[in-house]
Amino acid sequence: MNNMNLKQHKKIKGIICYFSTTGNTAHLAYCLSSYLSDFPIELCDMSVNPTPNPLHYDFFGFASPVEFFGLPPKVLDWIKSIPVISKPRYAFIMLTHSSISGTAMIQFKELLQARNFNIIAGHTLKCPESYPPLRSKGFTFSNAPGPGSLKRFLMFAKILKDLLHSASEGRVILEAKFRLSFINYFFSPPGRNIAHHVMGFKYLDAKQCVQCGLCARDCPYSAIHMMEYPKFDETHCKGCWKCYNRCPAEAIYTSYLKGKGHYQETSESFKNKISKILSLK
Repeated sequence: MNNMNLKQHKKIKGIICYFSTTGNTAHLAYCLSSYLSDFPIELCDMSVNPTPNPLHYDFFGFASPVEFFGLPPKVLDWIKSIPVISKPRYAFIMLTHSSISGTAMIQFKELLQARNFNIIAGHTLKCPESYPPLRSKGFTFSNAPGPGSLKRFLMFAKILKDLLHSASEGRVILEAKFRLSFINYFFSPPGRNIAHHVMGFKYLDAKQCVQCGLCARDCPYSAIHMMEYPKFDETHCKGCWKCYNRCPAEAIYTSYLKGKGHYQETSESFKNKISKILSLK
């Protein structure tokens, strides 16, 4: 741990790397970077940016949604592409979920530890449901996060800020210990391709399609190619539902779902709750 000592009162620099298909996690990353404005912090979207050089930063934040009780394939591959760091770096984890987070936090921690990150804090936040099959059945959780969740999130943010101030003063920060709730231990990630299998094949209603190209541009897996109309590459699709959710004409549908359950963007209610609890507005 001695090689993690920072020079006293050094202005430490950080980066928050996030993956977001609906905007919820992206908004959290943005708000956290604003709340931690005592430190110079960059934002990095895993969907479009390569992994940054870890040696250019003193601390890292990693934010991701939970997908089938684990991490999305994009996040798994992105983290694994980070070279093992010669000198450990501090890191914190932020997960968003709507129901059960499973063992995603432990999975994330182990992945980062393998790259030589020292995890000093972590938190999971309940958000509105964005998974169309559940939304179509009325499970929207539109009021999430509730007052209790917001208070715990604020406590996490305050503790994180204190830890980073301590690091900037040259103090060594101990590794965080995560303890899952009893029920989460029974929900482990079932496999990389389960989300695509559950989603089924995608189809296009050409009469509704406005040929905007948004689905092809924003697909985090480059699984949609824009010809005259979108063409779906099912071999690369990971079933994230971003194209289905974000299509402005609701022209994309699947083997199991059509015309319902969309979550097109982060709700203003969610944005206002997070901004308010962090006193950003």
